[in-house]
Amino acid sequence: MARLSSIVGGLLRDLAESHSVADAFTVQTLETYRHDPVLSQLPVPRMAIGEVQLTLRFVVDAVEDPTGTVDPQQLLDVWRAAVRDRVLPRALASAGRLDNPRIVAALDKRLARPGVAQEVDLASALDPSRTGTLDDLTVKFVEEQVAALAPTFRKSLDGSSFSEDLKAVVAEEAGGIEREVEAFRQAQVAPQSDVDVRIDAAALAATPESQVSELRLTVRPEELSLGASATTGLKAV
Repeated sequence: MARLSSIVGGLLRDLAESHSVADAFTVQTLETYRHDPVLSQLPVPRMAIGEVQLTLRFVVDAVEDPTGTVDPQQLLDVWRAAVRDRVLPRALASAGRLDNPRIVAALDKRLARPGVAQEVDLASALDPSRTGTLDDLTVKFVEEQVAALAPTFRKSLDGSSFSEDLKAVVAEEAGGIEREVEAFRQAQVAPQSDVDVRIDAAALAATPESQVSELRLTVRPEELSLGASATTGLKAV
C-alpha cells in the first residue's frame, strides 16, 4: 500500500531527473564525436520529446481526511472582500449613490481597516443547521460600517433606499458568498488529505474493474524542473 501523492510525486521527480541524465549523455556523446575524425564531421544526434503521457491504474485502499483547520481570519478576509467588491457596489448603485466617490471611498476605507471584522461570528453564520444567518450578519455588518462613518457621509445616504437595497442585494449574493468561503476553506485543507492505493499487478487483477481507478498525466518537458526556476534555469560555467 502506498500513498497516491508519493507515487505521482515520484513519477514527476523521475521525469525531471531524466533531464540531467540526458544532459550527461549529451556531454559524453559530444566528446566522442569531437575526438573522432569521422564523427566530428557529423552533427551530434539529438531528440526532442514534446510531451509524456502516463496512465496510472490503482485501487483505493483508504482515504485520509484532512485533520487541520483554517485560520478563521482567512475566512473572514474572503467574506469581507466579497462584501466590499460585490455587495456594497450593487447596494450603492441601486440606491443611486455609486456615483458619489466620497461615500464610496469612505466605506471602502472602513472595510479595509485591520480587524474591522474581528468580532464577526462567521462560523455560526455558516452553520448549515441555521437559516438566513449569513444574510443577517452581512446586513448588520454593513449597517455598522455605515453608522461608524462621519455624519457628513451618513447624510449622503439619508433619504435613499440604501437599507432596503442592501437587504435585497445580500439576499441575492449570500449563496454565492457562502460557496466562495467554503471553496476557499476546502482549498486550504485539501493538501492535508491523502489517498492510500495499491498499484501492483496482482492487486489490480484481483479487483473488479468497476473498483479500479485510473489517473492520466500529460507532462511537457518544459514544465518540469529541479532546483531552479523553469523560466530562468541554471547553467554550468
